[in-house]
Amino acid sequence: MTLYRAHPWAATLPLTGPPVGPTNLAWFDAALGALDGTGLDAGHKVAVVMGLITYVQGEIRLTTDLAAAFADDPAAFGARYGAALSRVVDPRALPALAAVVAAGMFDVTATDFCADVAADFDFGLGCYLDGVAAVIARQGTAPGRRPATGARRPRLRPLGFGGSSTRRCSSVVEQPPCKR
Repeated sequence: MTLYRAHPWAATLPLTGPPVGPTNLAWFDAALGALDGTGLDAGHKVAVVMGLITYVQGEIRLTTDLAAAFADDPAAFGARYGAALSRVVDPRALPALAAVVAAGMFDVTATDFCADVAADFDFGLGCYLDGVAAVIARQGTAPGRRPATGARRPRLRPLGFGGSSTRRCSSVVEQPPCKR
């Protein structure tokens, strides 16, 4: 995550195939190795890592685009957006969105953007990893499979993501993506 925050243009590079470079392969190996001892088969390990990559790539692309827009017009991300939604969201047609708008979720100051991005990323990553941990825990009690005696539920940790995201968010706002 830190790499993408420092170089947001990297998230916009086209993907033309699976990872083949030495750095990508080393990261892929480390990510797969972090899942050793979880009981996941090789296919599920790859699926977990690909899901993580998809989450991070998507979050970085979205954040980079929004950061550039925020730099152009910070007020558009504040209470003005909440007020605009209040006017156009029909509670009968969009009841879930109307409830979120009514709860004041978009009535924020423009200075909250950076903290919100970091908190949203950390929350989403935590949800993803909790889901992976739940799948691993269920596999331990799947039919035909005996749970290991005294086995602890594995604690999954992000590989170089999170933790520093709050401190690094400002670099995304200060460095809009490269224009092609």
